[in-house]
Amino acid sequence: NDLKVAGRSSSFQFKGKNIDLTEVGEKLHVSTVLEGSVRRQNQRLRITAQLINVKDGYHLWSEKYDRDMDDIFAIQDEIALAITEKLKLTLLNDERNNLTKLPTTNNAAYDLYLRGKFFWNKRGEGLKRGLDFFLQAINLDDHFALAHAGIADSYALLAFYALLPPNEAIPRARQAAEKAIANDSNRVEPYSVIAFVTFFYDWKWEEAKGLFNNALQINADYAPVHSWYSQYLFWIEKDYTSAITQAQKAIEIEPLLSHSHHLVAFINYSYGYNQEALQASQLAIELDPNSFLAYSSLGMSYFGLQNFDEAIKALEKSVQLSLRHQYPLFQLFYIYLSTGNEEASEKIAAELMARSKNEFISGVILCGISYYQKKYEEAVAFAELAFQQHDNVLTWINVYPLFSFFKTDSRFSQFLKRMSFTVYEVTET
Repeated sequence: NDLKVAGRSSSFQFKGKNIDLTEVGEKLHVSTVLEGSVRRQNQRLRITAQLINVKDGYHLWSEKYDRDMDDIFAIQDEIALAITEKLKLTLLNDERNNLTKLPTTNNAAYDLYLRGKFFWNKRGEGLKRGLDFFLQAINLDDHFALAHAGIADSYALLAFYALLPPNEAIPRARQAAEKAIANDSNRVEPYSVIAFVTFFYDWKWEEAKGLFNNALQINADYAPVHSWYSQYLFWIEKDYTSAITQAQKAIEIEPLLSHSHHLVAFINYSYGYNQEALQASQLAIELDPNSFLAYSSLGMSYFGLQNFDEAIKALEKSVQLSLRHQYPLFQLFYIYLSTGNEEASEKIAAELMARSKNEFISGVILCGISYYQKKYEEAVAFAELAFQQHDNVLTWINVYPLFSFFKTDSRFSQFLKRMSFTVYEVTET
């Protein structure tokens, strides 16, 4: 519990790069770095590892390991325990047991799981590739709790980003999370995804908040639970300060994940803090130049700053990178309409309406399009459709600027009441 370790995804940003350790320490907010190499020849491994003090470059510990591939988990345990001993940490029995507990005895399944996490962190279409790797992993080891948790995470985010219908994806997410808990009840991952879907799919606010806090008690150093709890605080309780605090905690744990900085930008531009949103968006793009989410938040930040040309350019890039995802398309529709380009906005509206006949398109997105085209009865019908879909975008309607008409137009205030949003007040910053 006393050891704070930068997350795998952030640390591995430096893989294969010749970067000064002082810079690594500054970017990851750490004082000590473990570096090394792995060479493989057939079934033999040679692993070198050294623990280095960032401040003066002093080697605190180093070792070489020659092992068979079958020993891979034993090597991990050996290295981890050697480091804890060198850093003079006292491990309680349960901590030592957790540290040396094998996630799976199947090396190939473990490799597939790591590949799945890599693509899962990319978001967008990467979610589907990640899911495929997780499914392959459980085909090799059906008792692999982390792989089941990865499946749950994937289905939850596929619903959240409207890449699958929520009513189709969420039951699968729950089933996989429950399977993960049945195989290992001490992992935080499945509990966090259950909290997440209880929030954005079930709309059970108090229950979701309790589940988030329970997940944080299991492991407060798991970045996604902070990101997802941040969104709950942002959308549902309208507590800007607490939402930003949780989003920053996720960044503290995984400082080099692009989508975590996108979340900070998203929260800020929704509250009108556009300069802060712009800075977070630019950092998100620096970390991942192919992130459609980062360009989406960049475009909305520029729009808030009334730099319309740059806003359109950024959102067109987001649309391109996302293969015409409905979220940036709707944002681009709105900005085109706001800047007088009705022809371009109409093309996007027609595209999304046509696509809704054959694929899942958020009812709230369709409602917004109809509303801004002054088709008010149609907009109400699409809002009703969103409730049938259990559309997660309904959790946005009390905060997100592009859906402000839910608060200002009496024809739509009924939907706020049905989401039980009126019980919350805006928290001052």
